[in-house]
Amino acid sequence: MTENSIADIATLLQEMKKIREQGFSIDDEENQPDLYCIGMPVFNDKGKALYAISLSMPKYRKDELVVDEVVNDLKQTAQELNKFF
Repeated sequence: MTENSIADIATLLQEMKKIREQGFSIDDEENQPDLYCIGMPVFNDKGKALYAISLSMPKYRKDELVVDEVVNDLKQTAQELNKFF
């Protein structure tokens, strides 16, 4: 899709392991040039990830934020959404 897209299985598996460990994913121009996205699962009441929440922005805006703060805000929002599922 872009020059940043993961194109081989070994890299994909490594990235999936990292995502599971940290609890969120980052799309840094992997799907579309100049787009940056942070996403994470929303779990249902049985602890199964059936939904997701994300924040996408133009890449240049990434420098204006602190990734840890966005991750914390998304986690809080995901926990609130969990109450509805």
